Amino acid sequence: MANLIAYELLPRIFNMSVTAGIVILFVLLARLLLRRAPKVFSYALWSVVLFRLLCPVSLSAGFSLLGLVDMPTRAAMPHTTTVEYVPPDIVHAEDPQVQFPVEPVRTAVNEVLPKGEEQTATDPLEAPMAIATWLWLLGILAMAAYSVASYLKIRRRLVGAVPLRDNIYLADHIPTPFVMGLFRPRIYLPSALSGREQAYIIRHEQHHIRRGDHIVKVLSFAALCIHWFNPLVWAAFFLSGKDMEMSCDEAVVHALGEQIRADYSTSLLRLATGRRRIAGMPLAFGEGDTKSRIRNLVSWKTPKRWAALLAAVVCIAVAAACAANPQGSTRGRYDSMEDFARQTMDAAKTAVYYTAEGGEATAAVTGTKLAWLEQQGEVDGLAPEGALEAWTFHFLVQINADDISLVGGMYEEDGWYDLEGQGGHNVVALRYDDGSYDVLYDQAVNDNLDFYGYHNSYEEAIYDWYVDDQGLDLPLYVEDWTDSIGAPASLGNFPVHRCDGEGWYLYIPVQAWQRAEGGNLWQSGYGTGSALTVYRQDQDARTQADYLVRQGWIEIEGAVPHVRHWEYDIEDYYYDAPDGGSYQVRIEWQAQNISGYPYTAIEPDVLQAMAESFTVDEET
Repeated sequence: MANLIAYELLPRIFNMSVTAGIVILFVLLARLLLRRAPKVFSYALWSVVLFRLLCPVSLSAGFSLLGLVDMPTRAAMPHTTTVEYVPPDIVHAEDPQVQFPVEPVRTAVNEVLPKGEEQTATDPLEAPMAIATWLWLLGILAMAAYSVASYLKIRRRLVGAVPLRDNIYLADHIPTPFVMGLFRPRIYLPSALSGREQAYIIRHEQHHIRRGDHIVKVLSFAALCIHWFNPLVWAAFFLSGKDMEMSCDEAVVHALGEQIRADYSTSLLRLATGRRRIAGMPLAFGEGDTKSRIRNLVSWKTPKRWAALLAAVVCIAVAAACAANPQGSTRGRYDSMEDFARQTMDAAKTAVYYTAEGGEATAAVTGTKLAWLEQQGEVDGLAPEGALEAWTFHFLVQINADDISLVGGMYEEDGWYDLEGQGGHNVVALRYDDGSYDVLYDQAVNDNLDFYGYHNSYEEAIYDWYVDDQGLDLPLYVEDWTDSIGAPASLGNFPVHRCDGEGWYLYIPVQAWQRAEGGNLWQSGYGTGSALTVYRQDQDARTQADYLVRQGWIEIEGAVPHVRHWEYDIEDYYYDAPDGGSYQVRIEWQAQNISGYPYTAIEPDVLQAMAESFTVDEET
């Protein structure tokens, strides 16, 4: 956590700030196009700037205005990317590089950054980054202190305020009406306001509240505190406040009629605060550029419907194109899996080992060596961003210690130690079209059950891990039926494996059930005669079941037609096929062969679970 705050946090904030700065420039251009449109559209455009200032990730789209600049994006999680002009790990990277959109600046900065042994041996970027981070945090603290002081000053002026009605209060010592409060906002009015002025000023402040401007103002000020070092963010804060007030003025005049413009403008002049309250509150009636607001009111006319519709289309298009990151430029964090291995080894500064007395100790790592890095499997078409690959990876270390005790599979080879004793790591990596990688999963291997488990291949293991990790609505290859079949705790887990047929699948226990070669018959390996068979029938499921019921079979209520033989332990489940006909799933067992042995005693329940797991799926 300390390293994240000291060395990685500021680069992430800087990346967000630069991206937002570019979006601000696009919004300023769009404001010029919308200068004659109702100000609500200009005000709405600032929402995408606020999103960029507060959210580090965004979706990718086929068209993005940010694609007009050289924007280095990296995958943050499935379906989302983040922009990295400055890599978060630049302080400890062996070859630190920045990707600023302006080429001369990018080249100049990269030329002065330390490289190779100079960078990895002494970490020369640590001190400058830590100092810059503390200065940034002090700036945030100063802004927050100013906000608190402004709030307390206003609260003192509200002592003695009396309610007028609902959430509206009158106060003697305030120069202008305003809104205060986040969750239960109140409107405060100067006591000297006339009744006519009160009517439209109250409507003005109520429009702020209905629109959620009191919340937007606080979020905008929070973004300003975080990005106080960016002059474009200051410009956006002031201009968005100006558009907010103008759009609210227009809404009041539209509601009450153009005849109030003169009185409304007079009130603006009389109640003008003369400055903006950058503390993020309150929403004051007279704050902002009074001259521009009056000029806007004088020239305002009810917009034609087609003009308003065109402005809305422009506004939505610009906002969407600025909110999304461009596609096609996404790069993984690692240029290759060898790059991942190198960076992982470089990050190994200390190692934990066992002493001869049986305790644990920590020592500095003086060297690392790659033991192996091998690709084990690949799955295409599951992750939308690229191909999923499974790798195994392990490295050895040299440490400053003399009393190392090798236990649990650890070994030593010419002064190099395997201190994990677990045979390396399982890695799931996402490979992009340009050959770069992001590592999604990296876990030390013990008996390999955590990842590979009961799968038949690494491809199945990749598939199940990704489906489970992403919460996808897709069938797993391996499930655990311990709870669903009511197995006694003494049996431990009860893994089952998905078996795929032509347009269907079902789950069969991993152990003690064998599939007949070339057929859809599964038999118990305990010799009990228990079996499951899948047949294809010409008639639909209901017709098949009804025929057997007429022959004396017993109908059993369930999700699909299900019948049981009146004498023998035989049950049929019927599933309609999409192209007509049905699938018959027959289970049968012999009660005299089901002994008290726990694994055979549960066979009837297991057979029913197997039959009920049958699923018609044309994509399988």
